[in-house]
Amino acid sequence: MDTPSAASGDNPRLWSSRKKLRHFVIVCFFSGWTSIATTGYLPMQAVVTAEFSVSPTTFLVGNLLFFSVGVAFTPLLVSPLSEILGRRRIYLVSTLGFALLCIPPAAVPAPTFWPTLLARLLQGCFASVGNSTTAGTVSDLYGAGSRGLPMSILCLAIYVGQGVGPPLSSAILAAGISWRWIYALWALVVFGLFLVLALFFCETRPAVSSRDAEPDSELGNKEGAATREKVRFGQAVRISLSRSAWWLVSEPIVSCFALWVGFLWGCIFLIIESVPTVFEAYGWSEVQKSSVLLAISVGGVFGWLINLHQDKIYSKAAKRAAPDEPGPEARLYWACVAAVVAPMGFFIYAWTGRASITPVAPIVGLTMFSTATFILYVASWSYLADAYSIYAASALAAQSWLRNFLAGIFTLVAPRMYEDLSPPIASTMLACIALGLAVCPFVFFFYGPRIRARSKVASSVATAHGS
Repeated sequence: MDTPSAASGDNPRLWSSRKKLRHFVIVCFFSGWTSIATTGYLPMQAVVTAEFSVSPTTFLVGNLLFFSVGVAFTPLLVSPLSEILGRRRIYLVSTLGFALLCIPPAAVPAPTFWPTLLARLLQGCFASVGNSTTAGTVSDLYGAGSRGLPMSILCLAIYVGQGVGPPLSSAILAAGISWRWIYALWALVVFGLFLVLALFFCETRPAVSSRDAEPDSELGNKEGAATREKVRFGQAVRISLSRSAWWLVSEPIVSCFALWVGFLWGCIFLIIESVPTVFEAYGWSEVQKSSVLLAISVGGVFGWLINLHQDKIYSKAAKRAAPDEPGPEARLYWACVAAVVAPMGFFIYAWTGRASITPVAPIVGLTMFSTATFILYVASWSYLADAYSIYAASALAAQSWLRNFLAGIFTLVAPRMYEDLSPPIASTMLACIALGLAVCPFVFFFYGPRIRARSKVASSVATAHGS
């Protein structure tokens, strides 16, 4: 059996299919469970606010801290560090930290809600690795020609987890079990994942793998701590920590994808918070209303199946471009379709969620929006991974920052927004914005090569790969 150390210094893309599959399954589970813990927080609102006598807004600050501070900001530091220190070290620290931080809310009764909020913030910091760095691992394991399917499966794990989280927590609460046991479940599962990582996960970052294989490359030992480019380690850390933040404003490709996908992602979490309000018209129980969110998971599966066809399109483009790699624009065929379907689904969700219309209608609209958003989500990951190659983790971390920041904000404003504007008007307003943003994939599809040519980073990567 392969040992967790990367002493062989081999290229992860040359590993056996079985070894790559093992590592891929581990990071998919990490990402999926992180999503379950993310959305599984919301159903606890009624019991937690009653126990601590706090307002719903104060409770939702927990998700604001989790997303907008923890999950959003931490990847700007951690993902570039994973490119220097390695993925494995980052994964071990993040899973252990997340598991330990679930213990206080689960086992230590507090007189106020603030310790739980603090724990939620720190949980977001550690959980962020499962939302960003895992994509870098996929890029480590698979080349552009074979990356589409693994990347889509990773995205599916994240997406399905978001739809599973609320029904799972609601079912636990409906069974009369304390909300603290939800945290206990999270802790047990993530600690088990930590053990799996420690025993079965090898380093996948090639530069780190090679450096660790050399006797004189240990940290703190003269030149051994330098990167392959012979840059001092401390200087490399400072450069890497600022890379994602700078790319968010200096790289138009990263900026555009971050804004576009970030808005749609925020809408998914706004919908998660709005579903109880919309489906109140049908007189459903909390468990029934939470079950509606499984439409997000179903939409993710539909989107994944559609992405299989997108992958075939990319494969044909790869054959035509051989021996070079095809341009990232080959990832966007179905994204152009999904960009139009997303606002259509949102409009259906907006105007059919009422007692006089069957509940199947808004669920269909939600499924359409979810399917389209998944396709766009995968397309953005794949496009950025292709355009930035070995620096994919930094580009994806920048995109993740805005995406998760908006998720936290949208979750916080959703109740007031749907109460003040009414569900149809609130959803219609967001659908109109989504319709306006539908132009994004078409711009990149037709003008992507020109845009990438004006990017110093993307153009240098393209030159290195001969495309």
